[in-house]
Formats: sequence, structure tokens, C-alpha cells
Amino acid sequence: MSISKSILVNMTGNLHFKVRVIAVLLISAMAGCGFISCSKEEQKPDFTPGGRFESSMLHQYFTPLPHYDTSHWTPADRAKVIMGKDLFYDGRLSASKEISCATCHDIQHYGIDGLATSVGHKGLHGRRNAPSVLNAALQYGQFWDARVRTIEEQWTGPLMSEREMGTKDTTALLRFLQQDSVYGPFFRQYYGHKTLTLEDVGEVIGAFERILLTPSKWDTFLRGEAALSQEENRGLRLFIQWKCVRCHSGTLLGGDRASQFPGERPYWEYTHSDSYDAGRYLVTGNPADKLAFKVPSLRNVVETAPYFHDGSVPALDDAIDLMANASGYYPKKHQIKAMISFLKTLTGTLPSYKWMELDNRKDIMDATE
Repeated sequence: MSISKSILVNMTGNLHFKVRVIAVLLISAMAGCGFISCSKEEQKPDFTPGGRFESSMLHQYFTPLPHYDTSHWTPADRAKVIMGKDLFYDGRLSASKEISCATCHDIQHYGIDGLATSVGHKGLHGRRNAPSVLNAALQYGQFWDARVRTIEEQWTGPLMSEREMGTKDTTALLRFLQQDSVYGPFFRQYYGHKTLTLEDVGEVIGAFERILLTPSKWDTFLRGEAALSQEENRGLRLFIQWKCVRCHSGTLLGGDRASQFPGERPYWEYTHSDSYDAGRYLVTGNPADKLAFKVPSLRNVVETAPYFHDGSVPALDDAIDLMANASGYYPKKHQIKAMISFLKTLTGTLPSYKWMELDNRKDIMDATE
């Protein structure tokens, strides 16, 4: 700086000389910022031991889970959510009267059943792993192939699948709901006297599923209200360094796009899957979608084994290892351990139903008046 200052003090006023000096100073400033850019938006994470992350850099990749706002709820809104919960747990919606939504999506077990593929109607297994219902309302599409947009639309798929709930006569089902001593009065109060539709039922179940959010330590960290441990920080650095964030980013660390398996080989050579699944191609017919699946959310991933669309990988450390391999990395055991420590920060608090436990179901009818 002293040389530059001296030059400026002794400038003769020559225009060309001034331009050269200004150019030198600009180049020096750019070099000090890495020449190309020193903006926070392009900062790279510090991977040195004990390195810290700039919050602006982290928020390029991640956003915290939103708070579910109930302040605007009316009594009718509360009743709708309670009825949605009842429907979610009611096996009478299925052909056998024994299989409910909760059979495959046990909320107290993080929204899954722990099986590679679920057992449904007549003991048949589903073709794909049952993903968690927790936080599913925030995903860009439902099912592994994202063939429907919302959870309200999603419910009829399992309902009528011969491998899941097996209900074929939906007219009879709707008639049952309208005549039921609890559901009937609610639907009449809430929707009026019009004929009940599958869309109405889906809307009510969806009202319940939309509250199934699981805030975790990760969210408090992103908001600046908590710190990660040294081991959790190591895992986070690896998560970014190994480019996991290319697909697992945003609020859910996934769930916002469909993608083909990384790597130069097909997925089954990494996962040792027993069957071929064309994925989203079966929905769109677009060759670009062949072998593409919805990128799973990593929220609660530690608790939602087995992994991948066919449940072919039972252990999380194996899932991490093979995904790293497919991306060109070959992690050591201590690195996988650190990654799991980070992923544990995504394990959230399970939803509580205490406010829904009404001893007198007349309260629901009173709430809709």
C-alpha cells in the first residue's frame, strides 16, 4: 500500500499514467479476493480441522424447516385434522378392513414400516419401498416416481392398489363414510349435503399429513440457535465436499427433484438390487427419465432404513459408502462415522397428537357449527 500511495501522491496528472495506476490497483484488489470473485455467494467451505462455515454459504444449500402455523386455524380446521388422523389410522378403508395408511407409514417409527417392500392386500408385497410420510407434504411430488403432485392426490394410489389396500369399489367406500356415525356427520357439516368424493376424503387426510413435520437440531443450527459438535461439523464438511448437496439440498435435503443414480454404472451394480425398475420413465415415457427416481429426503434418514427405491440396502453406512463410490469418493470408516453424526442432526421430533385426543367426539361436531 505504501508504494501505491507514493505513486498517487507524485502523479503528474498525465491521463494515461492515471489509468495505468488505477488498473494496477484494481488488479491487486481482485488478486486479494482470489481474482475472480470475493462475494459471499461464491465462498467455499473451509475443510480444515475446526473450520467454520459462513452462514451465507450454508444458506446457498440449505433452508430450515418452516414452522407450521396454527394461529389462523378455526375450530373447523382442527376438526378436519382430527378426522384426517382417524382416517389415516382406519383399516376399514381397505378391502380386508385391516390395512390402514399407518400400516405402512407408522408415524411412531418415523413414518415407515422398516421393510424393503411393504406387505399389503392378500399378503402381496409392494414393488417399491414405502417412503416416510413425515415431511412428505413439502416434497415436489409423491411416490418414488413423483407421479402425483400432492399428498391429497396421493392417497387413492395405495387405496386402490391390489398390492396395498386393495379397495376396488370406491362407491361403496364413500357410502360407508357418509353413513358412519362419526365420519358421516363431519362430512355433512364440513362439505354440506353434496355427494362425498374421493377428493374430499383426500383433502381431509392431507390436512392431517401436512402437520407431520419433524423439526430437528439441524433447523436450530441453520437459524443460528444451536451449534454442531466437532464430529457433526466434520460430517457436514464431507457432505458438501463429496458434492452430496448437488441433489440433497434445500429444506428437506432432497425431495425436490428426480434424478438418475450417480456414477457410470447402473444403480443395481451399486445396490445389488434384484430387479430392474425404469423409474420415472414409466410415468413420462421420456427416455431422459429412464432409471430416474425422486431424490429421497434425508430428514430422519438414520431412522428410516432400508434405503433406496427398492429397500435393497439395509444399513446406512453401506448406503453412504456406495453413494460416495458412485460419485468418485472412497471414504474411510472414520469419515462414514462423521457423516452419520451429521445425518443424526436431521432426526426430528415426532409429531404429538395429544391435542387431538378428544374423549367426546361430539366436540368435533360442535367445532364445525
